[in-house]
Amino acid sequence: MHYGFENTLEMDYFLDRKLIGVGIVDEGNDALSSNYFYYNTDVLERRPGIFSIIQEIILAQRMKKQYYYLGFYIEETAKMSYKKFFRPNQILRNGRWETFL
Repeated sequence: MHYGFENTLEMDYFLDRKLIGVGIVDEGNDALSSNYFYYNTDVLERRPGIFSIIQEIILAQRMKKQYYYLGFYIEETAKMSYKKFFRPNQILRNGRWETFL
């Protein structure tokens, strides 16, 4: 992990000394916010995005952040719909926040 821009962390993931994924995370006063994750598609079956989320949650806890923002959730888009499985979470629907435990 290293800092690029101010308050932005780049989390690099390696397998057998080969870069397989990179997560971009912003640090706020009381939260970490996951911005983007890109990865080598050769390792897709290892679920590198899920692994990155878990590492970001652990980092948020270590940094004593109150919140972790997973980013946009688009139910109709398979690449983003997996986010609903991380609980508890809140989804803004029709202008109101819904909480899922």
